[in-house]
Amino acid sequence: MAAISSIPARGWLALVSAIIFFALSITASEEISNVDESLLLSAGLASAALLWFVGTLSAEIRRREGADGTFAAVALGSGILVVAFAGLGAALRVVPSLGVSEDAALPNVGSAAFVEVANNELIHIGTFWRGSLMAAVALIMVRSAGPGRWYGGLSAVLAAASFLGGLSFVASPVVSAATAVGFASYIAFHFWVALGGVVLAALSRSLPGTRRAQDASR
Repeated sequence: MAAISSIPARGWLALVSAIIFFALSITASEEISNVDESLLLSAGLASAALLWFVGTLSAEIRRREGADGTFAAVALGSGILVVAFAGLGAALRVVPSLGVSEDAALPNVGSAAFVEVANNELIHIGTFWRGSLMAAVALIMVRSAGPGRWYGGLSAVLAAASFLGGLSFVASPVVSAATAVGFASYIAFHFWVALGGVVLAALSRSLPGTRRAQDASR
């Protein structure tokens, strides 16, 4: 109980936002046949939670990086792109459920197939933004002393997998393997966020300001 009560507000923010994102992302990954406007609620809340998590994560990267802040800026910008593309993909998936008139250019079934393909392509191209986010985290956390270096190592592995997934856009003998690696990195990204919330909550307890507050309360 003492360990939990010593977690500051920013640690709780990272932990709760990561858990909300992970839980709602599962809900937002329904089959397209079951998609309706309620998907926007799940996807919207998941995107908002991810944005708060990325904000706390970039703040930790900035603290470790120092005055320059280049990698923190890359992490924040990449995270915003991930959120934007995920939100756009969710909105596209909802379009067929809104109904298409008989005289529309595309029939309902055709439009459903079209937006599902479009959503998948947004997920595919998002591999670069996810890779950039995790690479920025890896480059700082692996090099810095103290706890969290293992999370930086995990970030490096997943960032490499994300960028390798980008090879699926080019016709080559490795397209199938690259597609599988890219999809695996997309799934792993959700677990990476959830684990990151735990890591940031634990790291927040060791910050100088938190220690002073704990000492003052004793």
